[in-house]
Amino acid sequence: MIPIPSESGSITTADPTPRSDIIRAAWRERVLRTDHEDLTGHCFPNLHDTSPLWDSRTRIPAMVNPVGFRDKTGHRRGGAVTATVLDVSTEPLRCTGALIVAPDGRLFFQRRSPHRRLFPNCWDIVGGHLEPGESVHEALYREVTEETGWRVSEVIAEVGEYRYVGDDGLTRIESDWLVRVDGDLAAPVLEAGKHTEYRWLGPDDLDLLDEHRDVNDGLVRHIAEQAFATLRSTGS
Repeated sequence: MIPIPSESGSITTADPTPRSDIIRAAWRERVLRTDHEDLTGHCFPNLHDTSPLWDSRTRIPAMVNPVGFRDKTGHRRGGAVTATVLDVSTEPLRCTGALIVAPDGRLFFQRRSPHRRLFPNCWDIVGGHLEPGESVHEALYREVTEETGWRVSEVIAEVGEYRYVGDDGLTRIESDWLVRVDGDLAAPVLEAGKHTEYRWLGPDDLDLLDEHRDVNDGLVRHIAEQAFATLRSTGS
């Protein structure tokens, strides 16, 4: 039996499986099968002490407490293993995005898969969350390669920084950049399961981005309009 953490963050099982296997299996179900763009900084606990880990839904620290792990004589005893989310404040998630520019001045957009937790089925730019210890530009280069197979060859200019609350309730601060890339622009390698199609759009094609506007409140179109304005101002 593999225990699945509840939405409250608790794990309970009476299975005699070794506690380390219980925790690893449970968090593998909840964390490792979740999109990496939303989850970073995970660690697994050492059950001989009380160790921090990241709650996969809120990305706030949780503590694992192996209740009934040993009795006073040191013998192993049955008992529940609990993971309790601490009541602490969280900083906004840091993100970065790339508005990839074609030689003819059009910009690259891709549609998110309909089952995505954040902005499902919406048109989006390339980008994602910063990983622990990663700079904005390091994340920018990584995300472009992961989501398209291309490599950034030039960072042209910053488009802007945007603060928003996703439909998952989490606050994000996103910095977006105009970039050029190396690779076959007619054949991006979209991430399987995450994006379903792509388009190159000019400034007169942005009505397409209004699809499912109620989900993202027009954010992507606003970023696109700012990107074209920035592109014009640079003369690129």
